[in-house]
Amino acid sequence: MLKLLLLTDLLHLLKSQNTCKEEWDILSLNSTNWSPIGDVSVDSKSGFLTFYRDANNKVAQGDIGGLAWYKVNRNGHSGIKISFTPVITVDLNYYGNVKYPQGFALVFTANSIQNSIGNKRSGLGYDGIENSIAFEWDFIQNADKKDVRDVHFSAHYNLNGKISSASPTDCTKLCNVKLSNFYDTQKLGYKSVEYSLEIYGGKLFLYENGQAVSSLNGVKFPQMDLLMDNSQVYFGVSAAMNLYKAVSIQNLKFYKSKQFSY
Repeated sequence: MLKLLLLTDLLHLLKSQNTCKEEWDILSLNSTNWSPIGDVSVDSKSGFLTFYRDANNKVAQGDIGGLAWYKVNRNGHSGIKISFTPVITVDLNYYGNVKYPQGFALVFTANSIQNSIGNKRSGLGYDGIENSIAFEWDFIQNADKKDVRDVHFSAHYNLNGKISSASPTDCTKLCNVKLSNFYDTQKLGYKSVEYSLEIYGGKLFLYENGQAVSSLNGVKFPQMDLLMDNSQVYFGVSAAMNLYKAVSIQNLKFYKSKQFSY
């Protein structure tokens, strides 16, 4: 028994120090299990999630957005991986810096997901959801969120009354990370990007086409383990738009930790 405990402790230590590689089991994302709220549709064949403004929707410009929840409990995983390819529709007749959608996010919550959607506009459809974690791809510089001007990635959480975005010191390494140009074919350096977000061993990794984003290559992030300890954890995708710009999340895949190899 003592030898078994020592081996288990050693494996956890190796995992936390990133001396081993995580392996993954893919989990189904059946298109019929999505629960869309607001301005989002789920393609029944491809499973693509598309966030857009319905031409018949007369809401104010800043109130366009939606959130699609996957109605299967994903709690208890020691590690998760999510991969997808985002496709962005831009508006060449833009004004100010509103050429793109507001942004989109991968969202996790331990709360009920029935009719659950957060603030739109700078909240990207997730802000205000309690007991949650969101990983956002943000296109607009919002002063209230202390954003940078460049399109960027940020991780935010609202857990046990603590909100990371309320304290800039809690977001030093996980906010305002500039991203490659996957969003504008009219700008230099455009390329289609498959993103892969991996969280295991209390650390976060973000990859673009298999290459690690240097500043997000094993950043400390214990909050996901705290959330996964809940009896229920649901996964969703949210977005907020301006005018007729749109966000499509394609080839979305969800994985859980399988084992690690050396």
